[in-house]
Amino acid sequence: ADTWKLPPGICSKKLSVFLNLGKDRSSRLRNYQALLCESVTEHEISKIRAHINQGKVLGSTRFQQEIEELMGRSVGLKPKGRPKKGDNWT
Repeated sequence: ADTWKLPPGICSKKLSVFLNLGKDRSSRLRNYQALLCESVTEHEISKIRAHINQGKVLGSTRFQQEIEELMGRSVGLKPKGRPKKGDNWT
């Protein structure tokens, strides 16, 4: 079994994500490198930009709902422009 000492500034949650990438050090490093080599699609880049531009949370619907509950406000993207009469944005 690998024994890991946490470097300063690294939380145990991040370490557990890394450790779940493989059974041993070499497989984890290989899988981590594969993740870094994957390219980000134009669609993903567009989503990232839209969320950054509006200062909104990017993630699954469940994740966004959890953040909305914590913050007490909407964190999802809104359509461009002014709301139409009768639209109830929160």
